[in-house]
Amino acid sequence: MNERMLDLKGKIFRNFDEAAESILHLMSKIVEMNTLFIAKNDKNTNRIVKAVNTKNALVNEGEELPFKETFCKLSVDLAEKY
Repeated sequence: MNERMLDLKGKIFRNFDEAAESILHLMSKIVEMNTLFIAKNDKNTNRIVKAVNTKNALVNEGEELPFKETFCKLSVDLAEKY
């Protein structure tokens, strides 16, 4: 197997995007949610890295918002509290 490949429980992905999309699609079926995403933030800007919208597009890859205006901030704040 090429070292650049990602093996996740027997399923092989060529890169992060492939793995993230597959995982987000699977999660959206299990938790029955329209939108799931992976975001990256520096506590100033929140950038959507990967997004899966099953029906209505609520967020899109590449979108950026001020971190303080996102639900991600709430998650980070609560995690730091506990």
